[in-house]
Amino acid sequence: MNVSNSSLGPGRRHFLRTGLFAAVALWAYPADLWAAGGEDAYMHVVRSGDTLSAIARRYRVSVKSLMDLNALRNDLLVPGQRLRIRATKVTRYASLAPVQRELGSIRVDRRRWTKIIVHHSATTVGSAKSFDANHRERGMENGLAYHFVVGNGKGAADGRVEVGPRWRRQLHGGHVRSLALNETSIGICFVGNFEKARPSTRQQAAVHELITYLTQDAVGDELKVSMHRDLESTLCPGRYFPAARFRTGEA
Repeated sequence: MNVSNSSLGPGRRHFLRTGLFAAVALWAYPADLWAAGGEDAYMHVVRSGDTLSAIARRYRVSVKSLMDLNALRNDLLVPGQRLRIRATKVTRYASLAPVQRELGSIRVDRRRWTKIIVHHSATTVGSAKSFDANHRERGMENGLAYHFVVGNGKGAADGRVEVGPRWRRQLHGGHVRSLALNETSIGICFVGNFEKARPSTRQQAAVHELITYLTQDAVGDELKVSMHRDLESTLCPGRYFPAARFRTGEA
């Protein structure tokens, strides 16, 4: 765990945009819309360079199912074309259900984020609210240093994903010492001290879904997942944290 109170300047990493992209997850729609219609509202909007096979791999479905579901006679796609991904209601993000409306309302700055950094709080209790108060007392103008907090049942429900104001407002984090990393990385904090114990099963399941959401729907698979200790001199997120399950790419 580390928080920074420095004023962050420019230096964010940008990626070349090749076209318009919008991959809308089921839960990004209002609940009454996808629940009432009997159809899955899980849609993909085609961007320049998309291929049917690449879209199928992204959503883990077959090319044939995409063609059948969308009545396609060939694999030619047009930018802006809307493709249905599945015919039945999807429950990919069961752990995120309590915050589905909130997440769906956020306009994500996809070009900004390049990395996810995983932390533990190094405390046995806590919540987004309590951490926010603590960080404000320490002089952090934007409060809670992390973008997401995952409860352990002592302060917030076990496995409950709490969305921080920095994610709502798409602000830089304050969760590491490096100004450049704070500018471009998404901070996820597990409540708990994993130098002494392992995160709960529900916490692990929730973060697995949260990372899947961030890398497959909200931002993109360019995101790399690192532990705090991969990047700075710290034990965070602790010796008993199952890092191999979450870490991706290069630190």
